[in-house]
Amino acid sequence: MSPWLIVDLAKNPVIILENVQPSEKWTLKAHVRSLKPDWKIEGWGVYLHGDTNISGDVEIVLINALKEFGPLSVVRKLPQGPISLRLWMWGVNGSVSLDGIRIVYKGE
Repeated sequence: MSPWLIVDLAKNPVIILENVQPSEKWTLKAHVRSLKPDWKIEGWGVYLHGDTNISGDVEIVLINALKEFGPLSVVRKLPQGPISLRLWMWGVNGSVSLDGIRIVYKGE
């Protein structure tokens, strides 16, 4: 699990998982909170990528992943600015390794 990171949704953040190498499959989830107290995803967070065996460099457009996997009541209120994000990745039926995680902004 990563530390809490500040990410600006208005700048179209993309999470880049570098050189993912699963023994079987892997999953990525996120705990997400607004910097304002009126918006957050409760519980175990939200999937950003479900069980997959994709290897190599993987790009995840954060807003698209939140819209695909997030609860509808939360997605309707996606903030257009900074949020707090904590990533959680694990191997499914095995292990997963990667060389690093980068978050870049791709603009609108």
